[in-house]
Amino acid sequence: MTKKHVLKYVCYAAALCSLHVGLATVSAEDDVTVSIQADTTQLTPTVTETNPVDTTADVSSASDVVQNTTSTEAATTVVEDAGATVTAEAPVEETAPADTTEKTLPTEFRTEFDKFDEATMAKADWWNGNPFGAVWKPENVKVDNGIMTLTIDNGTDTSAPVEFISGELRTQEFFHYGIYTVNMKPIKKPGTVSSFFTYTGPSDDNPWDEIDIEFLGKDTSKVQFNYYTNGQGGHEYIHDLGFDAAEDFHTYAFDWQKDKITWYVDGVAVYTATENIPVTPGKIMMNAWPGKGVDDWLEPYDGTTPLVAYYDWMSYEKATFKPLPTEEPTEDDDVEIPTIDKEPAKDDIVEVPTKKDCIEKTNKTEIPVAEKEVQKTSVAKIAKNDNQKLPNTGEKSGLVASLAGSFLLVGAAIFKPKRRKG
Repeated sequence: MTKKHVLKYVCYAAALCSLHVGLATVSAEDDVTVSIQADTTQLTPTVTETNPVDTTADVSSASDVVQNTTSTEAATTVVEDAGATVTAEAPVEETAPADTTEKTLPTEFRTEFDKFDEATMAKADWWNGNPFGAVWKPENVKVDNGIMTLTIDNGTDTSAPVEFISGELRTQEFFHYGIYTVNMKPIKKPGTVSSFFTYTGPSDDNPWDEIDIEFLGKDTSKVQFNYYTNGQGGHEYIHDLGFDAAEDFHTYAFDWQKDKITWYVDGVAVYTATENIPVTPGKIMMNAWPGKGVDDWLEPYDGTTPLVAYYDWMSYEKATFKPLPTEEPTEDDDVEIPTIDKEPAKDDIVEVPTKKDCIEKTNKTEIPVAEKEVQKTSVAKIAKNDNQKLPNTGEKSGLVASLAGSFLLVGAAIFKPKRRKG
């Protein structure tokens, strides 16, 4: 084999190597580009089962679960981290059961008095003693056509030394902090009381806690607010309504919270108490009765019967009262739009982009520098997790290698040695 033949084969080999290097370079660049595009949405690679998992960060969460368990056995907590499962066992410490009173109490209640529901309401059938001058009888509580009535009437009962009967209605459930509202029309007669209140006491194995809205029949242009905390009263407050409550239905309410009680008339706050507030949940109650032995408070009762107190609806909501406006504008009222007293500052002016601006901005969007750095980081993470080293590639280097291989291949064909004849 002559030197020319050797040179020819060397040129062929060099050309093929250059082409192979160029093609490999382009392939590597394509793979990197695809990897970058796929990794911009989720930079954290998926951890395979062969990769070690660091579980130290989740041990605290396992202990938190254990502390909330009341069992005396060891608790097994499953910790999941990046697809791996780790089981951590820890001893359990017994803790005292939490107070669930608030969780078990109703959060809302409402009745329109369309019918009497024994599941939620109860009619009293007993005598409370003095100063109540009537015995509670179920027949004196009537629910008809969306109105509940309590009637003071003549009647005797062998269980009580009184000559009148009347009605009392109460809820079956207990209620706590929240808004208590009633729409009612009281009895107008000296010596009588028409009421809406919450109550609990020794009959419920509780302290005597009570919050009252009471109408004294001697003057129904006023309403009395009162409350008892563990049997301690003396918090009476008389509010002048400015109208006769016995002539029409009005809405009365009290907002009972931990630190105060606020009473409302037709949505307007009229009085607030802040000292020695009741804390024990109670039942919602309504009753009407003539007084006995309390003429100084109620004035004497002349025995007129029947007398009727009317209730349209009542409700409870575990919330804080939101006062209603005293007057709502009608369609005929002119509503003035407030004007700005001063010119807005330059910094306060905000330009709203138009649809055209948004389209132009979208077409001219460039990749921020921070996002470019994220792409570089993404490539490094992919290389690390795949345990592979990517070649140092570039568009220019791949192109030069391909051109060099083509040049050598053409040169080898041109300088191909000719065989001698003979």
